[in-house]
Amino acid sequence: MTTQADLLLDAMRSRLGMSGRPNVATQWYAMGHGSEYLNAAWCDMYLSWAASQAKVLGVVGEFALCQSHLYWFKRLGLVDMKPSKGAIVFFDWDDDNWADHVGVVESVRADGSFYTIEGNTSDSVARRHRFLRDVQGFGHPAYLTVAPAYPGKLLIFGSRGEAVKQAQRGLLKLGYPLRSGADGIFGAETVAAVKAFQRVERSKNPKIEVDGKIGPITWRLLFP
Repeated sequence: MTTQADLLLDAMRSRLGMSGRPNVATQWYAMGHGSEYLNAAWCDMYLSWAASQAKVLGVVGEFALCQSHLYWFKRLGLVDMKPSKGAIVFFDWDDDNWADHVGVVESVRADGSFYTIEGNTSDSVARRHRFLRDVQGFGHPAYLTVAPAYPGKLLIFGSRGEAVKQAQRGLLKLGYPLRSGADGIFGAETVAAVKAFQRVERSKNPKIEVDGKIGPITWRLLFP
């Protein structure tokens, strides 16, 4: 199931390659905080802009100064030295115990290093490979799980795509086996799993149809 961390990372990736200032992030921040931010260092402004786009500003925070942002997470008791997907990573380049830069952890490697998406890295939005030696702390927003929205069309035998994958992930999470996993193909095995799920739900509500199709009612039951 999608999490708010996924939504934030999607928003961070949406402007990969953007460079220069003023830009969409500095303009957004300046509208609420003053024109002096239009051409200021913008790593944390980009993070805040992405959080606003992903509608997770409340758990990520709105800042332009990295050290103030780190203090905010510390006051909430949400800082440690453990990288995880979606964590807000604060970097200290010169070991003076002051946060110089910020990004979002995209993935963690087995060796403890990690990949990030960052704004204002060489004055652009880019993916970086980073190491713990440069980290002052990881802020861990109190992300929530987000139920995926109904795709707007009936999913039936032969359907394919991301919505089918989401439905299959929901079935697997509830314990309905699919030998091919979440492959995005609505085949006979997926039909059988949907029917099994619908039979269980029908025992609670006789109005539920056992037809092996995923419409809005079955979707809501899969993702309450």
